[in-house]
Amino acid sequence: MTDERFQVDEIRLWQMGGVTLPQAAHCFGLAGNWLHTTSAYQDTAFSGMDGLGDLKNAWIAYRNLIQDEVVWQTNQNLIAAGTALTELAEHIAETDTGNGELLDSVKEDLANDPVVGNRPPVEVTEPATSDDPPPWTD
Repeated sequence: MTDERFQVDEIRLWQMGGVTLPQAAHCFGLAGNWLHTTSAYQDTAFSGMDGLGDLKNAWIAYRNLIQDEVVWQTNQNLIAAGTALTELAEHIAETDTGNGELLDSVKEDLANDPVVGNRPPVEVTEPATSDDPPPWTD
């Protein structure tokens, strides 16, 4: 059972066509609000992921969120959001050479993550049941 503050319907923005970056940003803002109600995330309202600061904050929210077993069981679409973060990091690497250190840090985190690293996008249209294992378990 999820915390009432965590709106699963809001997180289920992913559709068959995949996740868009603004949707992912919005979801990470909500995740941050839920997980860090006394932190800076409480005032975060991502409208898009245009900068490296948004990418880093979204990555932190994602990492915290996937570690919450209850949340994971209600929404396996988070792996698709991780894939979107990977794609965004690659896009920034191609278009912005002025933020190398932060970008390298984020890209390294993404590449080394056991959930996201080198995995294809996963499309999930229905919430997982409590009996469904996380997709990284064999």
